[in-house]
Amino acid sequence: MDAVDERSSGLTVDTASSKVQNSNNVIIVTKVLVICRTNTCTSPMASCYLQHLADQEGIPIMSWSRGLAASPGASASANASATLKQHGVSLIDEHQAQQVGATDVQLADVILVMNEEQKQMLLNVSSEDVQERTRFLLSFAGKGAEDIQDPCGMAQAAYDECFAQMKPALQTLAATLTGTPSRRRRYASNPSSRVASPVGSRPPSAVAATKSEGALADTKGSVC
Repeated sequence: MDAVDERSSGLTVDTASSKVQNSNNVIIVTKVLVICRTNTCTSPMASCYLQHLADQEGIPIMSWSRGLAASPGASASANASATLKQHGVSLIDEHQAQQVGATDVQLADVILVMNEEQKQMLLNVSSEDVQERTRFLLSFAGKGAEDIQDPCGMAQAAYDECFAQMKPALQTLAATLTGTPSRRRRYASNPSSRVASPVGSRPPSAVAATKSEGALADTKGSVC
């Protein structure tokens, strides 16, 4: 994949300090957390497609998704699954919805949200450094803070349209996260940097946290 200009996203991922030796090649894994409201429609579609691209191109990305108001264990929408299968992606069949938790947010190098409301909900229950790692998904397609229409409860055509809206942004993001030092890409002038996880890591177990009670409870992780 060729280099792309990511100035519109306002994000820099500089993982020079997070090298992992694997078969004599230096590999850098970037962890991408995708957020939506219920974790059954837009975020699993985006996360599973991003992971599909990474697997197809050999890009060291670990992507998973979570919801801000999820019903843990729920499957992805049948329409979301049908949309991805049209593009040769079957990972979504293994998806189980999970509430975003402290561990998810802490481990992510990049956090993608679909709209301003989701961004504010995430920032309200997260630590101060989350904002510099959180970006609107469509910013990677040069569309800034433009919202992605949630297709939940709508007809199949709405899911297809939603995916078509997200696909170019996900392709651009994948193209920049090649991971090897000779092909590492910068997005913009943001000085933040994150430490990546070892090659082959699975998505973290969700830690469901409630701000009012301060409680932490481990829950089962999902594939995407």
